[in-house]
Amino acid sequence: LLGPALDGAINVSLQALMVEAVQEANRAIWEHARLTGSDMGTTCTAALLLGRSIYIGHVGDTRAYLIGPSGIHQLTTDHSAVGRLIEMGQLDPAESREHPLRSQLYRTVGQHAEVSVDLVFQPIGDATHLLLASDGLWGGIEDQQLERTVQSVESVHRAARTLVDLANRAGGSDNISAIVVRLA
Repeated sequence: LLGPALDGAINVSLQALMVEAVQEANRAIWEHARLTGSDMGTTCTAALLLGRSIYIGHVGDTRAYLIGPSGIHQLTTDHSAVGRLIEMGQLDPAESREHPLRSQLYRTVGQHAEVSVDLVFQPIGDATHLLLASDGLWGGIEDQQLERTVQSVESVHRAARTLVDLANRAGGSDNISAIVVRLA
């Protein structure tokens, strides 16, 4: 199971594992919401690092980025109205931060009994960091500032704290979460 994955080859079993983990989280939230009469839901971006590759299970608009010498690269696609407009080429990404539909999600964890999970497999290449960022973080800070901050702060804990502080200073109108992982 792990041998080919550690060599950087995509592994169908690990893909299935990531998808099932997010679907199980969806079932747990859905059942709890039904028991309590709540309409709760959330986003989920889970990462599994093996060797020099990453598997990501993704629902919603929490993003995964790889950061390294070649810049910042967004790995996930937002499941929002604005994300769909960008994907279809009908909206420029630069316009997305101010768009009135930027927070309108069409796919979340816990809103329905079943959820479709995006799976991303990505060799790490020359990336030095993985960043998982909620919309409160990436919505308040430009990608170039995310990149500069992660690359310039030695401690990953301090880099995450600095990113959250920057997002709060930029207005902090939404939940702000950052996970920074050093890859090299």
